Amino acid sequence: MPLPARILILADALAAMTDRRPYQREKNWGRALAEVSACAGTQFDPKLVRALAAKPYWLAESHAAAAGTKVVLQEEKRWLAYLDTFSHPAALYLRAVQQQRVRAAEEMLAEGPCGACCRGR
Repeated sequence: MPLPARILILADALAAMTDRRPYQREKNWGRALAEVSACAGTQFDPKLVRALAAKPYWLAESHAAAAGTKVVLQEEKRWLAYLDTFSHPAALYLRAVQQQRVRAAEEMLAEGPCGACCRGR
């Protein structure tokens, strides 16, 4: 199955779980992530689920882990540009999440990986 289709399947499932629906209450992000993790390998691409569940790189606690933030930020921006090519509502949901990731990484770069001690690194 093509990668765009696997991304949309995952995004659509997450949107269905985390948005209020007339027939069910919305789940919080943690419960939705646990549900898609349980179905990784059967309903969802396990690599996509692992990437989604991974600790965000901008929360890295060491200089070494944070040193690659600029490179990873470029990758996040490439994903954002890729998601711009879709008009499906689920892709719009993923795009909003991706925009938050990019903003958080940009803020981290602006203040330095550990705050004032390494600002501008």
